[in-house]
Amino acid sequence: MSLSKTYYLNTSQKEYFVENGFVKLPNAISPKVLDQLRAALDEVISSEYQHSDCALLETSGKQFVVAIDKIIAKPNPIFAELLGSPLLLSIAESLCGDDFFPVQDFIVIKTLGDQNVVKWHQDVVTASHEKTFMIGFYLDPATNENGALRIIPNSHKSNLSICELQKMDYQSLDTEAGDILIHNLKLAHSSGELTTFPQRRVVYFEFMSASEIMKEQVYPESFITLRTSIIPNAIRCFQKAYPNTIPFEWRHSKKSNYSLATDPHLFIRELSKEPKKVKPANYCFDFIAGQSF
Repeated sequence: MSLSKTYYLNTSQKEYFVENGFVKLPNAISPKVLDQLRAALDEVISSEYQHSDCALLETSGKQFVVAIDKIIAKPNPIFAELLGSPLLLSIAESLCGDDFFPVQDFIVIKTLGDQNVVKWHQDVVTASHEKTFMIGFYLDPATNENGALRIIPNSHKSNLSICELQKMDYQSLDTEAGDILIHNLKLAHSSGELTTFPQRRVVYFEFMSASEIMKEQVYPESFITLRTSIIPNAIRCFQKAYPNTIPFEWRHSKKSNYSLATDPHLFIRELSKEPKKVKPANYCFDFIAGQSF
């Protein structure tokens, strides 16, 4: 599928997402774009000065990069272009409405031998869970034995604690390279380490509805305004990369309040220097009775 084509989820897909807490879009990324994203990721990892935004894991005396934050601010603008693509933004509008905004952007990396396990958690616990989601662009295949997302079915509808949810039976959401997997932020999920696959790399973007999140006071209006200002500039980044395509039609009711920078990617890079203030994920912390720390 081309990044320049809109992908508005149909009624069936949206109902499936609301009911199950996830929806998969197979073969959504073309092989050409996959190769470009992989090359850009390799470039980031090999650049030592970028490691301030990299999470490192040391296993058996060897360091592995397991996550990279603020990817839209990297020197290669491809991730900002992806954020501004009609493909991604139409999906965001489908699920959140016109007032969607990007909360954060990052990449999770698993490499054979790193023994990297992501424990059970919920990204954010909110009441307006139908208008919050994480979208993952899979650069490599993933299976239950090789880093696939594991979920607790229907946990996005549950009021049980994450400690209780993680004891329940899980479902593995196996994917192929080029798939898009969207999941509800409240859906309990985890992933295991790689056993045979060389790598499992996923580009993530988190979105929320501004009006819904402000009702719950999850984030202050200043944060929402700041993050919303990325959208027109990301759209412009995409336009510059693909001048012969039709840009995404942003229908935000207050879009006139957001100016377009002369250098949109520089604007995004400068904005990303702001301290990260996103809500921490909800993990289970089991304490042993009588033990002090």
